[in-house]
Amino acid sequence: MSRVWRWSFIVLLLIITATTVWLDAHRREERLRRERAAGYQQALRSYTDELPLGATRKRVEDALRARGASYEQVFGFDATNAYAGLVQIGTEAAPWYCNKNNVYIKFTFDAAEPRLDAFLSLA
Repeated sequence: MSRVWRWSFIVLLLIITATTVWLDAHRREERLRRERAAGYQQALRSYTDELPLGATRKRVEDALRARGASYEQVFGFDATNAYAGLVQIGTEAAPWYCNKNNVYIKFTFDAAEPRLDAFLSLA
């Protein structure tokens, strides 16, 4: 009977150790996620402090160039029929089937006039 108790105690210790290690890793990842989210909010705040709502595309692009920020223009991001500017501010770990998730700040603009090629590509 003492062998059964000894093995039960060893198995219980292994379960407790594994659970403790898993919880510690989970808490650490959650803390790091909150720190990254705070960093993203700080980056967003720095852009909104510098660029007021309704700023022109030229003003936004000039500010991005002055910062040395790398940005890209994408079309068809939303229904405005205007190019949107994306500035990457971070990278998150992704599920096992993806490489990574990029985190962007998106600058949207109203189109000065409708783009006909946008409607032609839908046909």
